[in-house]
Amino acid sequence: MSHENLKNHSSPESGKDDMSFCAAQAEWQMRTLFDNVPGMVLRISTDSGTILCAAGSLLERMGFTAADFPMKTGTFMDRIHPEDAEAVTVLLGQMSGKRRKRRREFRLLLSKDEPIWVQAILSSSPDPSGAMMIDGYLHDITERMELERELKDQLKLQEQLFATIPVPLVIKDTNSRFLQVNQAFADFVNIPMEKILGRGPYEVFSPELADMVFREDAEIFRTGTTELDLERRVKDGHGRWMWLKSYKGPLLDSGGDIVGLVGGNMDITAVKQSEEALRESEERWKFALEGAEAGVWDMSLGDGSIFFSSQWKRMFGYHGGDVPKTIVAFRELIHPEDLKGSLNSFSGYLEGKFSAYRCEFRLKKKDGNWCWVLSAGKAVRRDEEGRPVRVIGTHTDITERKKTERIIIHQATHDMLTDLPNRTLFVDRLGLALAGARRSGTKLGVAFLDLDNFKTVNDIKGHQTGDYLLVLAAERFRHELRGSDTVARMGGDEFTFLFPLVGNLEDAEKAASRILRSLEAPFRIDGSTFSVSASIGLCLFPDDGEDPETLMKRADMAMYEAKRQGKNTIRSWGRLQGTALIAELKRKG
Repeated sequence: MSHENLKNHSSPESGKDDMSFCAAQAEWQMRTLFDNVPGMVLRISTDSGTILCAAGSLLERMGFTAADFPMKTGTFMDRIHPEDAEAVTVLLGQMSGKRRKRRREFRLLLSKDEPIWVQAILSSSPDPSGAMMIDGYLHDITERMELERELKDQLKLQEQLFATIPVPLVIKDTNSRFLQVNQAFADFVNIPMEKILGRGPYEVFSPELADMVFREDAEIFRTGTTELDLERRVKDGHGRWMWLKSYKGPLLDSGGDIVGLVGGNMDITAVKQSEEALRESEERWKFALEGAEAGVWDMSLGDGSIFFSSQWKRMFGYHGGDVPKTIVAFRELIHPEDLKGSLNSFSGYLEGKFSAYRCEFRLKKKDGNWCWVLSAGKAVRRDEEGRPVRVIGTHTDITERKKTERIIIHQATHDMLTDLPNRTLFVDRLGLALAGARRSGTKLGVAFLDLDNFKTVNDIKGHQTGDYLLVLAAERFRHELRGSDTVARMGGDEFTFLFPLVGNLEDAEKAASRILRSLEAPFRIDGSTFSVSASIGLCLFPDDGEDPETLMKRADMAMYEAKRQGKNTIRSWGRLQGTALIAELKRKG
């Protein structure tokens, strides 16, 4: 029954009885519902090889209407991508004889032969007459498949980054399975990298270590906190015992949900050996550690005096009267930013909150330079009430370890070619800037920049010259920024800019113009001269968007409009409203 007939049928003048009217109205409502399904529902008769009926928004995208049905299954199969058609045909054949439920992902050709990815959810069962029917629902998963492809690309980039870092690093999913490891980790467990991926702790470590790792991972997933001081004595894949200090933290998606964790391990065997020596007699402390890379200190809490070993003096360059003799004088050598934390750690140990004293802080050497030290100690004498009155410990120079940690953090957040912030750091700074702008009621600008004709430089002079040009361009961009601004490299010849605290769109456009003008002077590389320009897209918070994803997406689209309009120019999203571009975007949804 058509919609028009149903309208006539439902009028008081129709003369039909109420039961017929209600049935017709229900049929019309069901047809309307199915026509608006954001996908496609269909019913297939396996006996006749016919699609009896179909409905949904996907039908129109394929160029069909409900009036085209019943339709031979083969006609519909012609719209399935040739590489997927055989698998779908086999699936339908498997469902023809009995009740089954199946899912399948495949590509579907739209009316213009444009492929999209769909997921089909199919269920076969007999109708009242005993004929086998297949009921199905198809929905568009193209965006999901594209995101999965992008994720694979990102994982490849992470793999390349991991390979350059000599410290064992891992990325895991929420089931503690290894998604990515570097060569240093593979060497540690003595298992090829490809045989680690996809496995869990129990397939890589000994049972005891696997239990510990799994519990630690579960706690991080439960609390969402980062653990920076996980120490354990383990046997590596080569049978060697060693002490590791592990660092673990959650990985979050754009919605703030935990999707995995990242971890690293530092070899602290030498430090733990020093701590083991601390448990021996106080006299052996003063002499046994003289040849080790640690200096001994001996603190008397009663009179506030402190003693340092000869090794300690050599390590930090102090001699004779330069050596602090009181606890108060020693505290003056601790970096002001670290003093409060070190005092709290030591007080916590004295109060019984910790079984041993351990703290990391910066210490001033005789030459005025600062070095990082690990201070570790334990009470060797207590008073009648059990309170420490004498504590002996060591200072170990961990400056190089700290440098390594900073390198790891820097490499994870910066572009390796230009040393600019990468996408991860840019998005983080954008989020912080948006929070500040919301609190203060101010505006900020986000810009996307793409170098014009950069591919020509690569093609003519090679990637080495192209890379050097990117480095020089990045230096020019830095020179034009305020202290509060940020420039980041997204990859290739694309850069993004963050302009906080702008008064209006004109202020942001002025900042973008400075960036554009910085490229006017030619670049000289190895005796050759190159001229490049740029296309810049700009948008403003809160006028053009209120979240990082929207702002970055619209700045990117404005940039492509700048390229379309002839390059070497700036296009602002706010000034594109009412243009053909915006109309086209709205039409595409």
